[in-house]
Amino acid sequence: MAPSWRCSTFGELKDHRYLRDSLTAQGFESPGGLPTKYWRMALIDAWETIEKWLLGTAAEIRPSKRFSDAQRHYFNWLRYDAQRLARLMSSRADLNPKISLSAKETKGVVTHFRRQLCNRLGRVPSVKTARSFSIEQAQYRIFREDGADNYVALSTLEPGKRIILPLSGHPSLPTGNVRVVVENGRAEFHNALRIHIHAPLTGAALGVDTGITEVFTDSDGTQYGPELNGVIAKRAKTLLLKGRARNRLAARMKELAAQGRKAKAGRIRRFNLGRKAITNARHRFQETSKRVVNTAINQMLRKEPSVVVAEKLNIRAPARMGFFHNHLHWGLRSWEQREIPHSKERAK
Repeated sequence: MAPSWRCSTFGELKDHRYLRDSLTAQGFESPGGLPTKYWRMALIDAWETIEKWLLGTAAEIRPSKRFSDAQRHYFNWLRYDAQRLARLMSSRADLNPKISLSAKETKGVVTHFRRQLCNRLGRVPSVKTARSFSIEQAQYRIFREDGADNYVALSTLEPGKRIILPLSGHPSLPTGNVRVVVENGRAEFHNALRIHIHAPLTGAALGVDTGITEVFTDSDGTQYGPELNGVIAKRAKTLLLKGRARNRLAARMKELAAQGRKAKAGRIRRFNLGRKAITNARHRFQETSKRVVNTAINQMLRKEPSVVVAEKLNIRAPARMGFFHNHLHWGLRSWEQREIPHSKERAK
């Protein structure tokens, strides 16, 4: 569609619009017959792909341990911008006048960075399987049929002809540029939304103590998520009963196989020892636990604490606790050690 991507060319352009305007002035026409709107959207995709390729690779590189603080500062400044990385690859590294480095120190940073970047970049990314594309708001239209279901009409390469697709459920309707992803016979509409950043909370500090009979109790004595005890107890009982039954069936299957009754043993393996029901039950338990934990955290945040002090959950009970240790450790391992810290991070 466009000239081959080279770091030297990419580094000279400030934005994809400069390349777009240059191609338009030259009377560029897509070799694939794409209309102007479509090849411009494809150009934006290509530009963003190159940016992600350079920035993602640079994020994996670490500065040398021999670097000084000023050299580390210069190293991090270089990898902050994709155009700087492109110029670095084309032997024209940018200099930051606010960072005082000697010529030898600058050369050490540039040489180290360029060598590591060249070793990691590999081949320029290319499209192997076309499964998604971006469209502007003028290229699709959402309407409602019979006052119930929502549909979207996508423009095609043929003027005046549109593809009509139904939207499942009643989702929030997308606006602006969207990405259409087609996979496994299903089309999805991905829409980028602006994240609303909340103002910092200014309330008093709050301590929380994580438990099993509830999600946690704060320093004011308020308990959050008391229904968690029932969720974990039900899951533990289900695992115990199902495990015993499956163990008996597995032993019976082995006996039948040893007796040569392989057909019956195969039926037991197929219809009684499958993983589908167990996997679905585990997913239901995980989603229920997440819902309880997130609800508890949202209720706690209504107090608007400026600081939340929580305990670490990577505890290990002594083996002599026996039966109690097994059930306590299972309860902590199954959700607290993983889900509560993640939910707290998302709530920040």
